[in-house]
Amino acid sequence: MNLKKLLALMLALLLVVGLLAACGGGDAEEAPEDPMEEVEEIEDEIEAEIDEEIDEEDEDDEDEDEGDTAEATNIYEGLVGIWAWDEADTFEYEFHADGTGIRGVALLDLIDEFTWSVDGDELIMVTDAMTERWTWVIEDEILTITSRQVPGMEYSYIRIGPSAR
Repeated sequence: MNLKKLLALMLALLLVVGLLAACGGGDAEEAPEDPMEEVEEIEDEIEAEIDEEIDEEDEDDEDEDEGDTAEATNIYEGLVGIWAWDEADTFEYEFHADGTGIRGVALLDLIDEFTWSVDGDELIMVTDAMTERWTWVIEDEILTITSRQVPGMEYSYIRIGPSAR
């Protein structure tokens, strides 16, 4: 049981004890037949409300996570193709027109799949492990990406061909 639930249950029990104490001063006919039954009903109602709130929070979290997925609707055709790192041409990016891509060293079978999209000058790449955000520019068939998450991280890639897809 998480802390929120525990605190809510404790508060509910305090309220019930207060209600029971207040009911004790009236007529016997007005007092509940089984006070513990009433306590259990109130606990059940509170648990249901807490579960509902937690479900709503989870839905909100899922909505926020949707912003971290690359959507094929924001594909820039000029980025589609194969790009080789200008420092060591064995590392390549391949951006496909459907918003998917691969990167890595094909000769060593070290390939990482990703989805991608652009939003203005921001390139968003989503892998199984993380979401990367880069500022990007293409000049004279050279793609330069600069990390928006790691200061000073910048790479350049030379277009070497169209996408294989």
